[in-house]
Amino acid sequence: MPDVSTRHKSERVSAAESARRRGDRVQAWNGRAEAQHDNATSILLAAGSRNARMTPVAPSPTRSRPGFSLIEFMVTLAILGVVVAFAVPSFRRSAEQSHADIATANLRAIWTAERLYWIEYGQYADSFADLVELGLLDSEFNSETSDVTMGHYTYSQPTVDDDVPSFTVTATRSGSSTWSGSFTIDETGAVVGSVHSTDGFVIGVSF
Repeated sequence: MPDVSTRHKSERVSAAESARRRGDRVQAWNGRAEAQHDNATSILLAAGSRNARMTPVAPSPTRSRPGFSLIEFMVTLAILGVVVAFAVPSFRRSAEQSHADIATANLRAIWTAERLYWIEYGQYADSFADLVELGLLDSEFNSETSDVTMGHYTYSQPTVDDDVPSFTVTATRSGSSTWSGSFTIDETGAVVGSVHSTDGFVIGVSF
């Protein structure tokens, strides 16, 4: 009769061998499953890549640029018309004021020349030519008898009164059908006068 311990030892060896074999089978099955999974993943990736290459890319639709409607265009023209209606008269007044300022400055230059002439000779010069000859006035005023036109104004020859003594020179707006008027200076150096337009705007002495 075999020994009991020997029999138990043989049974344990058999059980361990069976467990090892089952573990080997499980490990082999897991390896095959992983290989099949990797193969399936590769096939799907390859198919997706082919589809991506074969699928044409639809061109992006071109965004149309909205145009102006007739109403918007007419509204824009109306706004521009209002702006121009307000801006043009203001520009005309500003331009005319600059012309008047130049005329006023020229009259003051004549007054200065006349004062220097009076200091030297005790009387006022009755022609621009006398002042130009002494270098007291710009050569553009070089005229003995005729009035002188410079820019937008015509300057009269000095009107002299030796009894007082006194003089006056007048700058009259010229070359315009819209603006008319004059500025006058005398021996005191005061400039008076104004110019006005046909639509009622008035330009006076600004300095």
